[in-house]
Amino acid sequence: MRALPRRAPRLVRVQGTRYRTAWQALGQGPLKVLCSAWPWRSFAYLATGAAFGAVTTLVLVLMLAAGLVSLIAVVGAVPLLGVALSGIAVTRCERWRLRLVDRDPVPDPHRAAEHAGPRAWLRTRPREPATWRELGFTAVSAAALWWMDLLVLAFALALPVLVIMPPADDPGAWPLVPVGLCLLAAAPYTITAWAGARAAVTRLMPTTACAPPSPCAGPAPTCRSWC
Repeated sequence: MRALPRRAPRLVRVQGTRYRTAWQALGQGPLKVLCSAWPWRSFAYLATGAAFGAVTTLVLVLMLAAGLVSLIAVVGAVPLLGVALSGIAVTRCERWRLRLVDRDPVPDPHRAAEHAGPRAWLRTRPREPATWRELGFTAVSAAALWWMDLLVLAFALALPVLVIMPPADDPGAWPLVPVGLCLLAAAPYTITAWAGARAAVTRLMPTTACAPPSPCAGPAPTCRSWC
């Protein structure tokens, strides 16, 4: 007898499914988004991003200036090396902050050093392409991303408040109050949307995967993970 074809299983939406990212959470109903923790987590993500980016930019500029000034005395090579390797620490903090708006862990692209100690670490990291890609991401973050975090927060929160609070001696400004209230009501969506896009940029940061072990090279070092 000929076997009957199997029916394809139906896709059932499970109630109470946890959204993994802030971007996915925007697919809920408006009230569900407002009643969830995603707007608050997104606000924390952007606020810490602006603060961390400002501090990082200041430190890197000071280190770069100190390295260039003292380069004649060879001592400047130390801060310049610190600037070159700063992307490792910066992106590590970025992956840690990413947990606020993205529940999926991001693996660390770096290999473990072949030997213990700082000298082995310094010999290994500059040879990895991931180190220089992370430095590029740090430059983009210092030049643009944290500024955009600050601008989004200012547009979503500060601008509506300024519009809602017109001067008492200017009656012509009162019609703008409903506009400010509408902007303030949309603030959770604006903040969550940019936080989701910002997290996607961080997640798509170029990384390298572990290469397969070579039969002649012995066991390869394992990749470390953030999960």
